[in-house]
Amino acid sequence: MTRREQNAAAMAAIAGAALLLAAPCRGADVYPQNVQPDLTRLVFAPSLVAGAVRAGPTRMPASAKRSEGHRTDRARTDSAINEQLDLIHEQEEREGFFSPDLAAELASLARLYQERGDHDVALGLLDRARQIVRFNEGLFTLDQAPMIRQGIASREALEQHDGAAESREELLRLARRNPNDVRTAEIYDEVADARVAEVERFLGGDVGPPHLQVSLGFAGAEQPLGEPAGVLALQTLFVAQREYERAIRTILAKVQTRDVDVATLYGLEADLMRTYYLHAQNFRRFEYRQATTQDRELTHDFGVNSYMRRIRYSEAFHAPNADIAAEQLELGDWHLVFGARDLAFAAYRSARDLLVRDGVTPPELEAFFAPTTPVVLPVFAAGLVYADDAAAYRGYIGVAIALDAAGRSTRVDVTERSIEATDAIVQRLKKHVAKSVFRPRFENGEWASEDHVSLRYYFNY
Repeated sequence: MTRREQNAAAMAAIAGAALLLAAPCRGADVYPQNVQPDLTRLVFAPSLVAGAVRAGPTRMPASAKRSEGHRTDRARTDSAINEQLDLIHEQEEREGFFSPDLAAELASLARLYQERGDHDVALGLLDRARQIVRFNEGLFTLDQAPMIRQGIASREALEQHDGAAESREELLRLARRNPNDVRTAEIYDEVADARVAEVERFLGGDVGPPHLQVSLGFAGAEQPLGEPAGVLALQTLFVAQREYERAIRTILAKVQTRDVDVATLYGLEADLMRTYYLHAQNFRRFEYRQATTQDRELTHDFGVNSYMRRIRYSEAFHAPNADIAAEQLELGDWHLVFGARDLAFAAYRSARDLLVRDGVTPPELEAFFAPTTPVVLPVFAAGLVYADDAAAYRGYIGVAIALDAAGRSTRVDVTERSIEATDAIVQRLKKHVAKSVFRPRFENGEWASEDHVSLRYYFNY
């Protein structure tokens, strides 16, 4: 999703876009408290309390027609493979086995084998394609990067995770050999994404502690044996942040030539900001000691710097004032997460003043600052569940939440629950809501001193 699309999504959330949900699943008088599911991976997703929810997805039985379609797809792929093999053979006879054009053809053939699930064959073809590129363009050319990426996809499909990690390290080595090539930004971005995904899987309980490669060259990355898993996860997150920063610097280096990929720049800053939120929301999981005030202040400052850079980008690239105001709102949200109310409301008011100067009408201001839909922070991570997605969850709990002036809950009352919602899940939801932050509303020229919202939280475990 581009930065502009992200802004549009944020604006939709701010404006309180109507989400039509289906009729709630029928509850029960008695909840099955004797059933104790494993809640170590329990997650909640908010939704509006309105409309109906389908009881479950419709599953069509496998039919002869479907099987026939599968055979047709396989036959089509086989035919494409045979055609590609003939083309490569003709090119080898005409131009030799190291023809520069052969690399792309081999990569295309590898993609067809990947579609068929023959990943071992695909990896062999990609290795040969890389040899041809290196023979013609040098050992450290970035033109081989797309083939390494394609190989990573096959290694992941084969569950060769160590091999995929080594391939990412190879991409980083290529990037460092080509510091002035803007294409390295994509490499840093992709590797950082993979590291963040590893941290998120760890936080979700899906895998053990992330494994740091000692070849990263990042001071302090290596940890002695016996360190808590959370510290390793935090170090991995720090490394990802450095790689996002390298990608940002690579793109900004092109500012003087006016050859700047603005959408990618915004996307990188948004990815970096997500890592700061991830850190802020998991201090206890990451630290082997109690997080200090200095730890929190440092994380807060890093996030502020990222938001300020985004605002400066928007001003420099003459973005619409509505986009700048949306970024100022998110800056206020970040302040609010850390309890910095004065800074938060100053950022919110700055956004409002900007829109007023821009000639925004009172109804538009109200949609911005007093939406009917509660805004759960951070905006980019709290998209409301749509009706079509609700059936993918195990159950739901409806709550009425009283909020103070800082968007923190002061009371949570359960208003509805599905039969799957045990008392243990209800208690965990209350703790989840207690840690959540909501954006305050601006009404009658002042920020609301208190607010009341109703949400339905769907859950999975």
